[in-house]
Amino acid sequence: MAFFESGRAELTEEMQGQMDQLAPVLKKLADKFDIVVEGHTDNVPIFTRQFASNWELSTARATNVVMYLLDRKGFPPKRMAAVGYGEYHPIVPNDTEQNRKRNRRVVFFVKNNPYPDVKAEPAKPGAAKITVSEGAGVEGVPAAAPGAEEAESAGAQAPPAGQEPESAEGE
Repeated sequence: MAFFESGRAELTEEMQGQMDQLAPVLKKLADKFDIVVEGHTDNVPIFTRQFASNWELSTARATNVVMYLLDRKGFPPKRMAAVGYGEYHPIVPNDTEQNRKRNRRVVFFVKNNPYPDVKAEPAKPGAAKITVSEGAGVEGVPAAAPGAEEAESAGAQAPPAGQEPESAEGE
């Protein structure tokens, strides 16, 4: 049984059958949790007009599964996401055709902390989130103190405020 043909992102009939069986369970979970579909490939290099690498192929596989669940199974779009991992997370060595078939797959990740529907709460200790958006810049990265970049690039510490740096001239 093949979920995806080599170099292809379309769901095979076998994959659609598996999705039809899994959909009721996932849809119930999607009422409260986000569902992230992770796409994977074997390690056979690809460079086609449609897919420049296994990154694009794995992302297309995950996206096709998400679209199948949205269009045919009525999943809530706000609870779905697609991610591609290329060939970098195999479950078995890519040393036989059977193993390569097993690595051409998707994984469903059910997040126990769904994306918030309203403005995000303050970050929890130990959590890291960096957001980049137009007009807002980068959020979640601590800003450096003024002048820190110059001091770091010079390899010296910045002098205390109001003091001039000492000069090595004339010694």
